[in-house]
Amino acid sequence: MTTIVGIGIIAASVFLHEGLHGLALRLLGYRPRLIYARGFLLATVSGFITRRDYLIMILTPITTMSLGGALLLLWLPVSLGQWLLVALLLNAAASIGDLAVATRVRRFPAEALFADMNGIKVFIPEMQSES
Repeated sequence: MTTIVGIGIIAASVFLHEGLHGLALRLLGYRPRLIYARGFLLATVSGFITRRDYLIMILTPITTMSLGGALLLLWLPVSLGQWLLVALLLNAAASIGDLAVATRVRRFPAEALFADMNGIKVFIPEMQSES
């Protein structure tokens, strides 16, 4: 029975990860959609996302799941805690791509905008100089 619950915990962590991307977008005022594309479940939006909001969205799952999971480990029985730990480790491994994207996003100016258009596209508004 513990194995079935453990497999459920791991499966749920995949959906939770993308759901947290979507929740972050929703709380930031966007209208996210969860889609299945290229073999992955993805949270996406139509239109542009600010650099700040993109960083918040991309880092929400790793921070929320790591902190929340660590707290849960304090109260779960060891048999379930082991499965949760596996799920947290898999989430951390899956978040390596998110962390790499966040590193690249940080290099753009604060006014940069990001869009999901067959991959991540970056738009940097032209700065007007005062003459």
